[in-house]
Amino acid sequence: GEEEEAAAPAPSGSVQVYDIGTDGTLSPLGREFFGEPGDDLEGALSGDGQRIVITAKNNNGVNGTMKGAGKVTIYELEGDEWTMLGTPIYGLGTKDKFGKYAAMSYEGNVVAVGAPSAAGRGQARAFQFSTTANDWIQLGRTLEGENTDDEFGWSVALSNDGSILAVGARHNSGNNGTVYRSGHVQVYRYDPNADEGNGDFVQVGDDIDGEMEADHIGKEVSLSSDGKIVAFSSSGSDDNGMDSGKIRVFAYDETDNLWRQRGQDIHGGAESHELMRAALTSDGRRLVTASHSAERYGGLYTGYVNVHDYYEESDGEGTGMWRRVGGQIWGKKAGENFGWGIHVSADGTRLAAGGPARKGETPGRGFVRLYR
Repeated sequence: GEEEEAAAPAPSGSVQVYDIGTDGTLSPLGREFFGEPGDDLEGALSGDGQRIVITAKNNNGVNGTMKGAGKVTIYELEGDEWTMLGTPIYGLGTKDKFGKYAAMSYEGNVVAVGAPSAAGRGQARAFQFSTTANDWIQLGRTLEGENTDDEFGWSVALSNDGSILAVGARHNSGNNGTVYRSGHVQVYRYDPNADEGNGDFVQVGDDIDGEMEADHIGKEVSLSSDGKIVAFSSSGSDDNGMDSGKIRVFAYDETDNLWRQRGQDIHGGAESHELMRAALTSDGRRLVTASHSAERYGGLYTGYVNVHDYYEESDGEGTGMWRRVGGQIWGKKAGENFGWGIHVSADGTRLAAGGPARKGETPGRGFVRLYR
């Protein structure tokens, strides 16, 4: 397909949805969303493309009096226009950064939102749309980081039906607090019968902890459609050079209620690559990874994207291996941060990758490229 390049953004940020034609051309779908000054707008679509959550992590709250509280607003596609669904949801405190990360279920009936600075340790909340109340109602309790500065809620992901929620806490000092800022990932299942029938989130399996100091796992999380496979980044890993980063994938063992690694670690190519983007297909058998800071063309922050498929070993015990599919996709210029954001279609046949900057051009211009 064609490359879509954004105009120089206002400090508020903007979000535009596009329809992809059969010939790969892109057409704007509905209006462009703009935030208030400093909002830093981002967006995430439901799997069916009919709803979108617009996040503004730096928004100043309900009355504009809570600096950096954050805000999310959900819209539904009616014809070719986006209509607000329910009322906006706001962060609960100053500098919560509610909306730093958000995810939607396939049909957009459930939305999960991370607030990594809330309560000093980070929080994540999930909401379901009530047709009776015509508004968003919180599901279960507010999930919270274990310790101060955990940054719990830095990343979130949902299963297709919205019942499974993965949350990353990149600064958690895992393994009983013995490994400084190794980070961890936790997975929860919403049980409508928990909390005496009021409904609540129950942790699924054990914590998935970082291995080494400053691994920062959980900067990105991604789930398969059924929530039984989780991929996450460990951007601070030094396994292949300082801050080379790596991606790991785990599958849920229902018998033992444990998360077990699926395939080998996928490492950043060299020092300072900070491999930190990961996106799974619906079945969890294809994985897209990206490093926006990798060096090429004589400079840093060129960036690259790789696609990997999972192959079972012949012994049938599920040890398996990830193998790269096709060639490495590089950014076109040093400094463009290609791979800053990635997304893969449910069936893995299309992917989008972009970056916030283009060297030698208008600062912060940004771009997205589509591949199939």
